[in-house]
Amino acid sequence: AGAPIICSDDPGGDSADEDASVSENAYYPPICLRVIITVNVDPSTFGLPTVSGGEMERLFRGLLTMGGTADTEFTLIAEEGHLVSYDISPPPYANFQILDDFGTPVSRTENLYSYTSGIWILDNTAAFGGDGTMTDEAEIRISRRNTSTRAVEFSPTDTSMDIRMTVDARDEANSVVTLGIDLNYLDTSLLNTWGIQPFNDGVSLPWISSDGIRMLQEFGYVDLQQLTGMLPLTDVANSFAEQTGSSVSFSDISFTPPSDSGGLNFTHTALVTCAEISPTGFCVEGANAMNGTYPIMLESNSTPINLDVIDLAVRLINETDENGDPLDISFIEKNDLAKILNVLSISKEVNPDILSSYIPESFPSTDITLTILLPTWARSTGDVPDRLELVYRHQGSSPEELGLTGPVPWDWEHALCYETVNCLDSSPDVFCKSDWATCIKVEVDVDLSGLRILEFSGSIEADIEASVRLHVHRIGVPLQAEEIDMLTFESIPSDLIRHIIAIGDRRDGGLIAGLGFNTDIPIGDSNHTLEISNSGFQNFSNAISDEIARTIEQTNIEIQEMVDEASDDIQDQIESQDLPDAFNGIKIDLSGISLITEIGQLTEVTGNELSDKDPLVIGASLEKMTLRLGINDNKELAFITSPAQVTARIAESLASSFFDSSAANTGMRGFSAPIIEEEVPSVGADVEGMTIRPSIKIELGFPRGLGVSEFSSSNGNAEIETIDGRQHLTYILPLCDSDPCEETTDRVSLGFVLGYEFLLIEFIPYLTVILGLITLIIFRRSSKRARKRKKLADEKKRARMAVQQNTSEVLLDDMNLPPPGTDWETAGGWGEDPWEDPYVDPADVYMQGRKSR
Repeated sequence: AGAPIICSDDPGGDSADEDASVSENAYYPPICLRVIITVNVDPSTFGLPTVSGGEMERLFRGLLTMGGTADTEFTLIAEEGHLVSYDISPPPYANFQILDDFGTPVSRTENLYSYTSGIWILDNTAAFGGDGTMTDEAEIRISRRNTSTRAVEFSPTDTSMDIRMTVDARDEANSVVTLGIDLNYLDTSLLNTWGIQPFNDGVSLPWISSDGIRMLQEFGYVDLQQLTGMLPLTDVANSFAEQTGSSVSFSDISFTPPSDSGGLNFTHTALVTCAEISPTGFCVEGANAMNGTYPIMLESNSTPINLDVIDLAVRLINETDENGDPLDISFIEKNDLAKILNVLSISKEVNPDILSSYIPESFPSTDITLTILLPTWARSTGDVPDRLELVYRHQGSSPEELGLTGPVPWDWEHALCYETVNCLDSSPDVFCKSDWATCIKVEVDVDLSGLRILEFSGSIEADIEASVRLHVHRIGVPLQAEEIDMLTFESIPSDLIRHIIAIGDRRDGGLIAGLGFNTDIPIGDSNHTLEISNSGFQNFSNAISDEIARTIEQTNIEIQEMVDEASDDIQDQIESQDLPDAFNGIKIDLSGISLITEIGQLTEVTGNELSDKDPLVIGASLEKMTLRLGINDNKELAFITSPAQVTARIAESLASSFFDSSAANTGMRGFSAPIIEEEVPSVGADVEGMTIRPSIKIELGFPRGLGVSEFSSSNGNAEIETIDGRQHLTYILPLCDSDPCEETTDRVSLGFVLGYEFLLIEFIPYLTVILGLITLIIFRRSSKRARKRKKLADEKKRARMAVQQNTSEVLLDDMNLPPPGTDWETAGGWGEDPWEDPYVDPADVYMQGRKSR
């Protein structure tokens, strides 16, 4: 401080008597004395225990490296007539901050690192006799010098404690919750609230790091039982119990055994984790010196509890039912969940801040990680499949995606064929391509089993029945994100659809009752609430059937009303067609139409393997009925439907014996219509964002004698088959393989034929009548001749008896011969008169006469 002092011990230059140029000053130039003193500070000054020198030095270095400071005072003195300059330098690891008013900080450099020391000057040269010694106090704050080792600094973004909560639910019935704490550092203010003050006021320590705890434990500065008793495991456990709705009790907290990651008894590795040659549990040199890189680890385990993983996940994602209560899906068994999760994943963005409630407010800068080890029937959609993990960071956390899926996700990307086993997209009978999420097959069967022309009544009758079968193999349903934003799936197989509906039987109201989903389906003028269960779908089927019956009845009434209103016009048209004058209008009766919807009983699937090979079948059947169009007994033109009566038609049996039924397989013989050729487009549509490209198979049965002479398809989709003498056509519409679907077509050739068999069937009743009449005439004539022959034989027998008896009375009585003496011919005799001579046998005469007749 000030100008440099030039000292001299040359006796020739200290007086004007010796050198005229030198002032007469007894004190100048001064004689300078330099004293180097090493000061040992009493550890008690800082509240430190008395330990050996080297250990004390390392302890003090550790305190400073941990970010602490030590304040000390030195009493400086200058005797009368003395000017004393005190140049005080810190240890090579320390730095000074001058706190008093008369000390001067001096910046110096050592080994390329700067530091601050201090100079204090006490000038007592102007003292008079009796002034005595000058004293002053040097106040110094000692801190860590920044070299290759720097003082530890923790910012508010650094993690003080990292709480790890691990829920081992691999065995749900015996789940164990492990609470662990990685203690990186503790704020001193927090320690003060706990009543832990290892040092007196001479030492200022903003925090204690994990290395610092090991250091204090090594020197006996802190009661670790007091420290562990203050940690918030009880609060965390209670918060977890409240979150899960279960009662959890934990063991006493204990320190975990040391590992490479840290621990209470962790020991640094020389030149690896610490730059010291012989480090201990704490390190005072190097990048990791006295920081929280290797935390203190503590742990506590719960007693085994019965924990429902799905229930815990539901609570974490904060999913509630319509009443605001946590969503209850406990009725779904684990095997069912495995099947469901093999097809879809349940995921939702979760805000980790929900875990902040586990942490007491007095614990700032604390992170918490919740890990759930999953049972075998569930897997995470995250990076580590066997666990769910949610991490809360005190400096701010972003929402995380938590998701569950099954252990063996179902692969829907495969083709389906009608018959081919190893089905490919290129297989000729493929009905669903491998990249189609929705696979639906439709079978339409129309059977026109009978057609009759009733000439005498002027009517035509037809027997018809039909059915439509919807085969659902797999279906991809794009659900609205705002309705169910936690489900992700591309396609659902028929096995799972059946299983889900079947497990709905276990719950009153069906599978999703009370979950807030709207399942109202409009049917007619009202809504039908669909219950996801077997009974629910049967009720739905019955409701549709009832609505169809009601619609048919209402339609019948409306049509009849329309016909009645237009009766005058119809009457005029009928009269212009020369129909009977007694025509009484038109009658329409649709009461014979019975359309029944069908959904079979759905059963649960055993095992976890899911497939879409066996479809879910939904059907509608038009029961067999008879349509009749013609004039009825009331002289009405009637269109009547009625349930078909099962009758045996002899004419069909007779006609079939005249024809080879196998000929119908290649085309029926008869009167053929011209061949029709048409381009048939494929069918497809987008429904609510879902692409549906069904395979449609149509089967048409003709009555005997009616059919086609030719039926072919450019794609090979047409087939003719004869069953019980009747022709059946099968045609499969082309698959949609373009956008739009109408661009994919198939050219179909079709020729109808009126077969000879049909004509014969219609003519056989008339031929039968004619043949019957002829047979009757022949029979009657044969019978008459037989009776005549019998009578002649009887008469001849009697005549012979008369000859044998030789009695004329017999001849007269039995043969009715004229008596003798009468005119033979006029009396009715025939042949020669037997009574005249010569005598003729009357029997012979009689028989001759009979023959002549």
